[in-house]
Parts: sequence; structure tokens; C-alpha cells
Amino acid sequence: MPIAIEQVKHRMCDLGITVKEVASELDINESTYYRKIANNGDTFSIGQIQRLAEFLKLTKMEAREIFLP
Repeated sequence: MPIAIEQVKHRMCDLGITVKEVASELDINESTYYRKIANNGDTFSIGQIQRLAEFLKLTKMEAREIFLP
């Protein structure tokens, strides 16, 4: 299921979080993160989405808007 990629990028920017930090948090390579994003987030696992939501400090409502558009 595609996710709202632009909202993820915006949130990362707001928090000053880099792709390297997100990739590290998700325990994946930066190149893997970029491939997942290029694929509209379809290949993120549920666990990765949960960790990303926590890392980006999203409320439940924000997480729903981003990950269940």
C-alpha cells in the first residue's frame, strides 16, 4: 500500500532527521530506504512503518494519514 511520501519527507525536514538516521533506525541501508521510497513505500514492512512512525514522533492520527492515505 502506498504511503504519503511527501509527508514523511516534510516531517523529517521539520525534525532535522536525515535519511541516514532513518535508515539506521530501520536497520536498512540508505540505498534500500531510497528504493522503498521510490516504490511509494509499498515495500516497507509493518514493523518498519511502526518504527518510522515512532522515530518521526507521529501521533496515531498523523500515522494513519501518512501510512493509510
